[in-house]
Amino acid sequence: GMTVVVIAFAIAIFNSVQQAKKALKAESKYSKMRPLEILDELRKLSKENSEESSSCQSQCHACLKALAKYSDMKSQGKKDGKQQQTRNINETQPHEDVEKLELVCQEAAYFVLKNLYPKDDGVVSGAISLLALVAKDEDVRQRHVQEADKYGLDIPVKALQAAMKRAKNAEEPEQEAEQLSAELQRRGCLLLGALADGDVYMGTKIVDEGGLKIILDSIDWYRHHEDVANWALWALFVLCYEHPGNKGELVRAGGIQAICNTMKYVPDSLEVARHGIAILFDGLREVRGKPYDVIKIRENALAAGMHDVVYNAMVNFGESMEIMMMGQEMLLATGYRGNKGPIPQYNPVSSVVMSR
Repeated sequence: GMTVVVIAFAIAIFNSVQQAKKALKAESKYSKMRPLEILDELRKLSKENSEESSSCQSQCHACLKALAKYSDMKSQGKKDGKQQQTRNINETQPHEDVEKLELVCQEAAYFVLKNLYPKDDGVVSGAISLLALVAKDEDVRQRHVQEADKYGLDIPVKALQAAMKRAKNAEEPEQEAEQLSAELQRRGCLLLGALADGDVYMGTKIVDEGGLKIILDSIDWYRHHEDVANWALWALFVLCYEHPGNKGELVRAGGIQAICNTMKYVPDSLEVARHGIAILFDGLREVRGKPYDVIKIRENALAAGMHDVVYNAMVNFGESMEIMMMGQEMLLATGYRGNKGPIPQYNPVSSVVMSR
């Protein structure tokens, strides 16, 4: 019996090594291609597509990685204000593609989500990540709206919903698979937030397509996962800031309770505290002509334990001016009675003291 186990283990290691070698070979191959050539490779994969074909899946991964690398290089070149990154690309690829890189990335991601391995979390995660990288591009956003039959926001949202359903239905998933599914939802939150950032119309469309619900589902299911919590709350803030309609939807969907719960479950993250308090603070502001009720938000927040989570965040992050200023105003405005102690005061030196 022991011999059989050892042989099986050795075979598993061998297969794993072989798959890793194939993946590296594929990545090397696609990194030397131009973006449109990579897109053509994805189309060829759809003709060979088989649920059992791990080779096709690894090639699909490699195609998405290669396009993401192009996008990263272009973004880095813009940030640096230099042409070095562009020169590096052109040294390898002397002929420029006719179609804009961001649009090629968008087309590739949608092709993958609709035609290639929609049940593979790794592939879906790669496609969602690629969409997030190009989400702020104006042409990409226009295509989401003007060609909604091909590039509608329902496609990535449905992919995230299907992945969440798989995660919930998985019986005793392995740690690696669970981490992959959590990372997929984190990337989904990043995508939805990036699309809505500074664009009220896109924010409305995302909520209409079920984007708000999948974000709330993700922080409920992965309630102790700091990265998911952080990016989910960031996405909620972006969706709801200066958007009364989305704030109303957040209240109706039980979002206030979800935000307070997230701050309870992840109490040691500065970013989670900052984003959570910012959403609550913005929701409690009086705005004329609002389609939501500030009193209702206040009641929901108090019932959800807002005083406790805000107070705890102020104690934990006394050096954060944002948290302390918003927290003090919220506690004073919502009738805090001092049951946990006096309202904490801003302490800018606490971070200095802690670092010594």
